[in-house]
Amino acid sequence: MPSENATAPSWAPRGKPTMAGYIRVKNFERFQHYRDRNPPWIKLYNELLDDYAFACLQDASKAHLVQIWLLASRYDNRIPHDAEWIARKINATTPVDLASLVSAGFIEIYGMEQVASTPLAPCSVSATPEGETEVEKEPPLTPPGGSEREKGKGKRKAKPAEEDPLFEEAWRAYPHRPNNSKAAARKAWNARRKEGASGEYLLERTRLYAAYCAHHRTEPRFVKQAATFYGPDRHYESDYEIPSGGVTAEDVLTLFLHGGAWLGSSETREHAFRRLEQTHPEEWRRAGPYFRRYRFSPLYAVKEDPGRLRREVESQLAALTSTNGRAYAS
Repeated sequence: MPSENATAPSWAPRGKPTMAGYIRVKNFERFQHYRDRNPPWIKLYNELLDDYAFACLQDASKAHLVQIWLLASRYDNRIPHDAEWIARKINATTPVDLASLVSAGFIEIYGMEQVASTPLAPCSVSATPEGETEVEKEPPLTPPGGSEREKGKGKRKAKPAEEDPLFEEAWRAYPHRPNNSKAAARKAWNARRKEGASGEYLLERTRLYAAYCAHHRTEPRFVKQAATFYGPDRHYESDYEIPSGGVTAEDVLTLFLHGGAWLGSSETREHAFRRLEQTHPEEWRRAGPYFRRYRFSPLYAVKEDPGRLRREVESQLAALTSTNGRAYAS
C-alpha cells in the first residue's frame, strides 16, 4: 500500500498541507491553453494594461503577480499559501503582498479547512519523518483532474461553484471605491439574482452608475460600496441618468471613428469602450452612457459616407435622449 506521500506533487512538502493551505490564480485555465503540466511559457495578454484592478496594484505587486502566474504554470496552479516560500521561488527582493492580490481578485486561497490545530513544520521541512505514516481524518488535497491512483482514496474536495461572468464584468466596470469588498458585493449580487433580477440588468445599471460617477467626477470615498449598491435596498434602481444637454453627435462620431473594428464584435466591444474611456476621456464623459447603447451595425453600413454616417449618429442619439436610454438597447 503506497504511503500518503506517494501521490503528493514532487514540489510539495511531505505530510499535511502547509499551515495556511494553498493559493491558485483565478481563471488561470481559461487563458493558459497548455496540455503539459510544466509548460515552458505562458500567455500574457496586452489588455492587462487596461485592467483597472491591475493598475491599482503597487508596482512591486504587479511584478510579483506575473511571476506568480509563472509559478502557477509550473505547479499546476496549486501553490502553498506561504509568502516567504513564494518570495524565494520567484527571487523577490521585497515582501510578497498576497493579501492585496487576493483583494484585487487575481488569486484565491483554498484548503484552509484542512489546517491542523497544532503548528506544522514549515514548507522546507517534512512534517512527518520518512518511513512513518500518519492516519488523517481527511486525505491530502488532490489537484484538479488528479490521477486515477488518487481517485477513491477518500472524499475529494468539492469543486467550487463556477463564477458568474456577468458579476465579474460588473465588478470590473464598477467605479473605484476604497476598501470595496468583492465578496460582500458578490453575496448581494447573488441575493438579487435569486429574487429575480437578471444579470444583464444589474450589469447595465452598474455601467450607468459608473458613467454617472465619471460625469459628476465623484470622489472615490463617496462612491457607494458595491454591497450597498446591490443590497436589499436596491440602490441600483435609483435614477443615475445623465442629462443629455452636454452630449453631441460630434462626441459620438469621435468615439466611433477611434473605436475601430473593435466595436463591431460583442466579444471585443467592452475592450474598445475601456480604451476610448482612457484615450478620449472628455468625449467619453459626455457621450459614454449613450454610446454604450448604440446599434453599431447601421453605423458600419454607412461609414464610408460621412453625410449618411452623421445622420445615422444624430438619429440614434435623438432616440436615446428622448427615451432617456431606458428602452433603447444595442
